Amino acid sequence: MSSPIGKRFGQQADRYDAVSSVQRELALKLWESMRPHVPMGCQRILDIGAGTGHLTQLLAQSIPNELHILDLSSAMLEAAQRLLHTTHPLQQLHLHCENVETWQPSQQPFQVIASSAALQWFENVPKFLAHTANWLAPQGILGLATFGPQTLHELHLAYAAATGVPLEPGTHMISEDVLQATLRNQGFHILTSHHCLATMDHEKPRQMLRDLKSMGVTGNQRQQHLTRQSLQRLQALLPSISTWELVWTVAQR
Repeated sequence: MSSPIGKRFGQQADRYDAVSSVQRELALKLWESMRPHVPMGCQRILDIGAGTGHLTQLLAQSIPNELHILDLSSAMLEAAQRLLHTTHPLQQLHLHCENVETWQPSQQPFQVIASSAALQWFENVPKFLAHTANWLAPQGILGLATFGPQTLHELHLAYAAATGVPLEPGTHMISEDVLQATLRNQGFHILTSHHCLATMDHEKPRQMLRDLKSMGVTGNQRQQHLTRQSLQRLQALLPSISTWELVWTVAQR
């Protein structure tokens, strides 16, 4: 399925893993919270926004009969498939190159649905959660991990100082409190929920922009392009460390 976000991530699929340590850490934190609630050998698990397979690898540890992975980018799905086949060659894997906000799965229900580092891209989180509630089996488990509002605050401060205008985000950062409230409004029971701050080191300040591009984070079509002078000011103001607010919640329908 073609989309601006899917195309952007697909173009960076080969470089994504080299710069996505924070995304890998987020997936691990989600899995550690989910693991006590995920039954071994359950029928179906769905990984939404699977990317190159950070969370997919962890979900496969529960040895589901069917592991479904969904992403906007076919290149990302293929990377996840290659990785999973090296670590879990016997795992039955189903690939779905779809927009989950409009997807109508033919395989229902899922005993477990999980998503890491994707929720911030969704246009309508409550609508998405209403869908997942319908896709889950009774007492099914939903694990969500995303980035909170403090993410990349260094970039936002530097951008405003360099240009005189705020950086228009291309994503929807969600705090832990808002995520919990949204889940409860959709009828979910919160099993566990956490947030913390993590940092990513960049080789040098200007490298932060290159790393973010390789993650697919930058490239908001609504943001006005910087002049060369503004870009130079921005690069001069950026530190070599970026901050990320990690948010993860496990709930039951």
